[in-house]
Amino acid sequence: MKQVGLIFVLFLLYALVVFRPEPIPINTDDFLVLNIMRDMVEAPSYFALSGGGHRIVHRLVYLPFFWFYDFDVNELSFVTMLVTVFFSLLFLFFTYVFFSNIFNSRVALLTVFFLMVSHAIVRVNWYWSSTHIIIGLLFFTIAILFLTKQASFANYIFFSFFSMLSMFTRETFVVMVFPIAVFSLFLEQRYLRLRNYCVAFFPFLLYAVYVFLNKYFIGTIIHPNVAGMVQPSFSNLSNLFVYFDYLLATMIVLPVGLAVLLFLLNRKNYVIAKLSSAHIIILLWFLSGVLVLLISSNTDHRYIISVLPVIFALTAKIIDDVVFSLNEHLFVVAEKIMFFQLVFWVLVFSSKLVQDYAGISYALWGVLLNLLLYCLILFGLFYPWHISRSFSRHSLLCSLFLLFLSVTSFVQLGMVYYFYVWHYDNSVVINETLTYLAKVAPADSVVVTNPANPVTMTGISSEWLRAFRRPDIVVSGDVSLNFTSPVFYLGTPTSFVDNDVITPFARANKDKLKLVAQFGSKLQRHPVIKIPSTFSRFVDKFISTGMLFTLEQNRGYVVLVFRNGDG
Repeated sequence: MKQVGLIFVLFLLYALVVFRPEPIPINTDDFLVLNIMRDMVEAPSYFALSGGGHRIVHRLVYLPFFWFYDFDVNELSFVTMLVTVFFSLLFLFFTYVFFSNIFNSRVALLTVFFLMVSHAIVRVNWYWSSTHIIIGLLFFTIAILFLTKQASFANYIFFSFFSMLSMFTRETFVVMVFPIAVFSLFLEQRYLRLRNYCVAFFPFLLYAVYVFLNKYFIGTIIHPNVAGMVQPSFSNLSNLFVYFDYLLATMIVLPVGLAVLLFLLNRKNYVIAKLSSAHIIILLWFLSGVLVLLISSNTDHRYIISVLPVIFALTAKIIDDVVFSLNEHLFVVAEKIMFFQLVFWVLVFSSKLVQDYAGISYALWGVLLNLLLYCLILFGLFYPWHISRSFSRHSLLCSLFLLFLSVTSFVQLGMVYYFYVWHYDNSVVINETLTYLAKVAPADSVVVTNPANPVTMTGISSEWLRAFRRPDIVVSGDVSLNFTSPVFYLGTPTSFVDNDVITPFARANKDKLKLVAQFGSKLQRHPVIKIPSTFSRFVDKFISTGMLFTLEQNRGYVVLVFRNGDG
């Protein structure tokens, strides 16, 4: 299979994974961003444009589609998924092009595959409000791609333009672009004319002006809603341990750890004197990305995305130097493993379709998928020896790397799939509940949510109801009957949420409250991948069943809506 064709097929398989037949509805932060974009149209003002920080480009990308659908939250799920998949594929494509130019196509292909099966990357595709990380990284990658090309004024114009887009898509890219621009201008000295300095630093000047306008108009350089997310402090050093634990949980440390070990054993081959300007730019990319993680008080796993391409590329580079560049036939095995791993992802995500249309039970389908996974692991372990036809260090390292690659992909798949199932059902129930309240609640109603469990499906906020064009509805966590306005109580069956206090309260006041609606079901719409959380449990389960994972349906989310009075 030619590599161009392989890249196309991998991109297609990745699109099938992230572009679900039933896209996840609008949820959580999406409601806030939707309201800001709607204000840009219905109540245009400077404050509306900067209401959540400096993510202007991200909002302008989605604005035409939302405007076309009149900001109807029930119609946005499909179009947002289309836009998100489009930018994700562009990001993967330009990442491949960039690292192909810096290293070679083998390194670029391995890097892109790591990104394709990354829990952090795929998860972002189901939060369109968080796609600004992917979009900003796309523009950042294109910017440094032009910077590493042959020195020309046109290339520097493009670097400046895409740097500006990345900075105004996500504010933290200022920290990443600045040292690269300084290095290129003052240390590498490829561009010595005054006009080049002006072009290079125009985005930073524009950003400084925008920050000043923020301070002048709204009294702070970043809106209070997001200002707390950037708090430089020595205590933030502990953030790195949080991110390391996350990488450990996703098993990314297996192939990365192997690369580090090979680097230490072959460190004489990696000397500073051999570093080109492009390699230094990659190093600056990594260091500035780590700095961003340190100055962010919120250790959200999505923020690590900005450094993942570099981590994966350096891992792939070392593996390629030690294994594949010395025996290119072994890379054919890696290509097959990457192809079938993504096929395996697609099959798992199609489990519900297989069960619905083929009549295969989840248990039988789980057995078949386990057999396929065993075959992939055995193929990666033994086929390198078949190609080499003799014992060799390269074959051993290739088998070990492919084993780590398979284990990493398998664990990431479990995390991604479980998150999708949980989040899809959660979002569907929330949207159905909000749609109902938006239609039937009288003016100036009160919605009482669960005060002891504010982040679950009953922990809605006023921003969510404003997205459904009901800003008059008040959201409260006060469980009492001392309201003069119509009151709706959102609870859950106590068998699902142990700390639900509203449902027992409502049942105890049956004469004053009545159940008017119920949303959700007893079974989730998709099977759940069950992977034991500890290694000992995993070994016990494997010994008793021989299964690496199981597919089974689980209890879903149910929201009960109670109403006071007879209204």
